[in-house]
Amino acid sequence: MLARIIFRTIVLTCVLGVTACMYIPLPSCLTLSPLEEAASYDWMLNDRHYSEPLNAWVKNERLERFLLKSYRSGGTQALKVQFGFDCEPRPVVPACVDCYVCRRSLPKQVAQQEEIPTGHLCSKSGEMLMQIDIGPGRDIFGVMTYWKRPPLLPNAGK
Repeated sequence: MLARIIFRTIVLTCVLGVTACMYIPLPSCLTLSPLEEAASYDWMLNDRHYSEPLNAWVKNERLERFLLKSYRSGGTQALKVQFGFDCEPRPVVPACVDCYVCRRSLPKQVAQQEEIPTGHLCSKSGEMLMQIDIGPGRDIFGVMTYWKRPPLLPNAGK
């Protein structure tokens, strides 16, 4: 009788323990800032690569749309204050009073789907370089990014 009570207690404890574990959140990546989200390349799940080439300068239209809103409301000062860009006059001939180049970089988090086989969730891989070319005029605004990082593993995302 005592053995039966002990057995039931052990079984009940195990069941409750497993049930409780189901509600413990799994590790998740830190939330990306709006800037990081806008700069990110999409992971192409079926093809197991990113939407943009790595280690190459590419036009980043999503980031461009995101930053253009701030630029239109506050000029280069908004890009500096809100997002930490370093902006300086762009040397062009003939001289241009409203031509600027703005740059910054940030550590880059890889897509979770890329990491699933390795189990290293939320790791950083390299850095994202960003450059904004502004002017002449307020309507000329182009954004390029360069994800400087090691190449993808052959089995990434499988």
